[in-house]
Amino acid sequence: MINSFKKKIVGAALISVCATGTALADADSNKVLATINGQNVTEQQVKTFFLRQGPVAGLDLKDTQAQAQLFKLFIEREILYQEAIKQGIDKLPEVAAALEEQRRQEIAKAIVEVQAKNHPITEEQVKAYYDEKYGPGKAFEFKLSHIQLASKEDAEKAIARLEKGEDFAKLATELSKDASASAGGDIGWHSPQGLPHDFGEAVKTLAPNEYTKTPVKSDLGWHVIKADEKRPIAPPPYDSVKQQIYNQLQTQAISNYINEMKQKAVIEIKQ
Repeated sequence: MINSFKKKIVGAALISVCATGTALADADSNKVLATINGQNVTEQQVKTFFLRQGPVAGLDLKDTQAQAQLFKLFIEREILYQEAIKQGIDKLPEVAAALEEQRRQEIAKAIVEVQAKNHPITEEQVKAYYDEKYGPGKAFEFKLSHIQLASKEDAEKAIARLEKGEDFAKLATELSKDASASAGGDIGWHSPQGLPHDFGEAVKTLAPNEYTKTPVKSDLGWHVIKADEKRPIAPPPYDSVKQQIYNQLQTQAISNYINEMKQKAVIEIKQ
């Protein structure tokens, strides 16, 4: 029985879906490809499963063995789903809460995707960003040292000690939570564009032998950053950084959109 399903589903729809990369929106949500225990299996269900679960499983959707493996997982998932519904598992409070959370996540993700589709990053924007960041006299790299600390308050205390004349390298050796502490905080040469955004933005403002006068936040903690040296470099070829710039601009556009929504939202925290 499963083999006949396999021929019907994979043969009729999935090979073409995987080969052409057809978008989910192009699927016929009502087209029935097969039935499992009398319940319809639609083209939309199958395409959604393949296109979402294939990359998660690290499978090449154009490979016939991968298609067969995904089909097997689809059948198993549907059988388990039907049995769970029969037993009322979907009504359990923890399951219902998880389903609601997933529903909200999918809807929130969808509106971000719609926003990105409706306001695409253009080649002109990418080129303008490149010219701004890498134009004549704008491409530099810095020899950096830093002190990484657990809190903003600790970073402010370190800055206060530097302001009193303490040596940066000695302070880094004493205080820094980073592996570079043993080297006096030395982390070598870096271009601002290759660093995390806030870190890079702070570095760009520094002259040689200057350090940041306010703490800089990163995913790793709080930093005091020093530019030991600065030198000009040849800008990278446009084509080599075009995709990176596009991704940066897309991420920033999404972040701006979310911030706009947050500013419009009426949020009340109940104590």
